[in-house]
Amino acid sequence: MGLCLISSKEISEYRRRWNAMLVDLRNPKAYRQWHIPEAQNVPLEELELFMEQVPKSRLVIFYCRYVKRGYRICSVAGGIDAYRACELQLYKGKVLHEEKSYIDSINKKRL
Repeated sequence: MGLCLISSKEISEYRRRWNAMLVDLRNPKAYRQWHIPEAQNVPLEELELFMEQVPKSRLVIFYCRYVKRGYRICSVAGGIDAYRACELQLYKGKVLHEEKSYIDSINKKRL
């Protein structure tokens, strides 16, 4: 496991340079209020199954401080509030997989 702490302003560089995946671990309601562009919403209770689908070589950036062993992980210093304080772009709107949970969509693909 590799864990690093990055600033909100470094997110776009990590995404561009290392094709980092951006994951918002908040609940869908919080995600709909605002989220970082191109972030996937994966509620914390669905994280383990979600991470089983992510190659261990893929860099993943989380909004929160949760650490998953065995993966290359970055956490945004200060979370979503620090990102907002930097006055960086945020989106409001629909949650990915809003009608079904992420777990349901993965299980459907396995069938």
